[in-house]
Amino acid sequence: MDGIEAAAWAERLKGTTARAELVLFTGAGFSMHTPTLSGATVPSAEELRQHLWPLAFDEDLDNESTLQEVFEVASREQPEDTAGLLRRLLTIDPNGLSPWQIRWLNHPWFRAYTLNIDDIEIAAGSSSAVERAFDTSSALREPHQSVDDGALQWIHLNGDLADGLNVTFTEQQFGARGAREDPLFSQLVSDMNSRTVVFVGSSLREAQLWRHVELRRLNETTPAAGQPTSFLVTPELSVARKSMLSAMNIEWIPARADEFADDVLSRLEDEAASGRRVLARQRAASLAPPLTHLASLLSTADTTAESLYLEGAEPTWADITASRSIARDFEADFPVENTHGQLLVTSTAGEGTSTTLMRFASRLHAAGRETLWCNAKSYPSARKIRDQLRSKQDDYAVVIDDADMLGPQLDHIRRDVQQDSRALIVMGMRSSRVDNALSDWDEQSPDCFEINVPKLRNRDIAKLLDLLERESRLGLLGVLEPSERSDRLKSHTGRLLLVAMLLVTQGKDLRMKAENEYAQLAQPQRGIYGVITLASEYRYPIAQDEVLQAADAMSAVGTVAFERLVNRNLVSPSGAGFGSRHRAIAELVIRRMREDGTLAQTHQRLLEALASRQSAEDLRDTDRRKRSPRYAATQALMNHRALDGYRIEEARAIYRAAEPFLKADYHFWLQRGSFEVRRGTDSNAERYLSRARSEAAGDDFRVEVEWCYMLLRRAQAKPKAPESAIAADEAYASLRALIDEHGEGNGYPYHVLLSQYPKWLSDSGLTLADKRERFEQLRTLGDRAVQYHGDDAGMKEQRRKLEHRYLSLSVPNRGRTSKRRAPR
Repeated sequence: MDGIEAAAWAERLKGTTARAELVLFTGAGFSMHTPTLSGATVPSAEELRQHLWPLAFDEDLDNESTLQEVFEVASREQPEDTAGLLRRLLTIDPNGLSPWQIRWLNHPWFRAYTLNIDDIEIAAGSSSAVERAFDTSSALREPHQSVDDGALQWIHLNGDLADGLNVTFTEQQFGARGAREDPLFSQLVSDMNSRTVVFVGSSLREAQLWRHVELRRLNETTPAAGQPTSFLVTPELSVARKSMLSAMNIEWIPARADEFADDVLSRLEDEAASGRRVLARQRAASLAPPLTHLASLLSTADTTAESLYLEGAEPTWADITASRSIARDFEADFPVENTHGQLLVTSTAGEGTSTTLMRFASRLHAAGRETLWCNAKSYPSARKIRDQLRSKQDDYAVVIDDADMLGPQLDHIRRDVQQDSRALIVMGMRSSRVDNALSDWDEQSPDCFEINVPKLRNRDIAKLLDLLERESRLGLLGVLEPSERSDRLKSHTGRLLLVAMLLVTQGKDLRMKAENEYAQLAQPQRGIYGVITLASEYRYPIAQDEVLQAADAMSAVGTVAFERLVNRNLVSPSGAGFGSRHRAIAELVIRRMREDGTLAQTHQRLLEALASRQSAEDLRDTDRRKRSPRYAATQALMNHRALDGYRIEEARAIYRAAEPFLKADYHFWLQRGSFEVRRGTDSNAERYLSRARSEAAGDDFRVEVEWCYMLLRRAQAKPKAPESAIAADEAYASLRALIDEHGEGNGYPYHVLLSQYPKWLSDSGLTLADKRERFEQLRTLGDRAVQYHGDDAGMKEQRRKLEHRYLSLSVPNRGRTSKRRAPR
């Protein structure tokens, strides 16, 4: 390859290299003749056929039997020796990698695929010359999430040495795989449609690959429209094949792999260094502590970047430091700098909770207090938050936006902060979520403060108009007199901050804008927009490939549609992915989706897409689950409460779609069973909860509590039947044991017993004396429940209802009654 030609190819790869967006695809030519630990080199196909022949036949080698046929016979006749031969011939020596291979492997690839069975990536990971770690995946095993987020995912499409003789090698094996869709092949096609792929060491004659390409093309009107150009590095290519690949946006680079490394990749060292820095930042972000020092956030805020905050987007730290937000009177009235204890900031949609939290955090930092920030929409690890806070010394402040997303762990974090008498925790959340998120919140307590963000006051409106004029964002109000501008905002916005900014800058009402944007989108944009919106509602920053999979748009057309939504600011970058530009808009779009009947299907596809990317190993590994935002979102989407708004068959369809991917997760069966307990059938509830009990193996007492809930609901259906008394007694005994073990720290066993058992007991066929005896036991348990969980308003209400049922007991039932005694 001459210098001019090499420079031209390098120029075309500069941007994608610097952004670490290139995908690598290797074939047999990439590893061939690389030294192995056996002292030989990786064989060619013909050499491998010759090695396998003695294991298959006693006669002389013929020239008609193919490699696949010989492998099939050898695997059948001498499976252990055949597997051992593969390991010897294909286990690569880490010291045998050539300089050109090291240059390829050190390039900042986004992801890598290989048709090869050899373990060159494992050898590279053991070589001091290769800088990056590798994470091996096999298309023949369940996909998994890497433990090291900085490792290069190296995907063996035909299997690897760990798969033994199950690797895809023979015609029968290829035929068996052709009968189904392979998720990793589908992912490769998605990468081909959305990223630049560099193919090397292969002539791209893999039947499985082209089958999946054609499956995707069936849904496209213009197959290559908007698809990035990919490149095939190989020294020779027929005219016909070159033309065919060109139609797929794959260009031919006439060079050997070593020539390309020496002549092209060598010219990209600066860009490769930039790409490695991008990867390092991504890894650092994944490993970063959940709480970030405000000094770091403020110092890195880019105040010169374009801001969409005044047009209705979520605020950034640059908006705060550049004074693009107004200092509202209610904020100035609260002395946050000198406050200790707990501060709750709430509002309804569009009133500016996040902006207020960010301004409070800035004031705390300016006052010299150590200030830590966390946005819980990215599902940070509550355990890591607690670990980080334990190292703090007294006078600090931690500010958490979307604090309700931390779930029950928020109470533990609050208690940790309370142990430091001069510390402050500031929590922001929607007003409607306070009761569920903070079971024991008491605004009358001397160390608890609550602020509900008010609507815009007259002075706020005046400040906002001044700010918009300064930023040249008055829009349609620019032609009005100042007094008219103020009157327009007061009368047309409901004095909501977000609504006011949208009206001024774009002349649109919030609801009208959100619904019109959604309604005017054509497919596949509408489906993509719906997926991102729903993910935002669950605070999950969804990645592009997850969006396209969930929207059934893994094609060039889908990629273009996604990019248009981003370019038009209908969706925006959020953490490691994308989200709706404002939660208030997301809520309105979701309401519209519910009205037009598409929400349940979108929910199903989103859950299915996220669930399909988690292996059984991940689902069984508690530590992996806890640190995975994707699993947290999956868990939220499959929660039985999240499905309450759907028709029962819609909810069941959602669970059925997710089952193939989540069947190893006991929590899936727990939620599915809980849904059936509350809204479905007794037989379904028993089947799913039995599966949950089997998968959990006693690791989660909540499974047993839910089982007892089912038994009590079954008993309530026919309260006077003998079998109902048996079910109720079993539930009572189990719940008493769970209360003794877990009741002091967790109120759920109390809730189930006190809310469900009295319903059966009141209508049962027991004698009045038996009922009174059992109610006396329940009253004692109720008193203990209030003692341990007195801050739980629901617990107090259950105790009150229990007392009412007890006092309402009247004369004994006439006729025959059961003589069953109270369980002990």
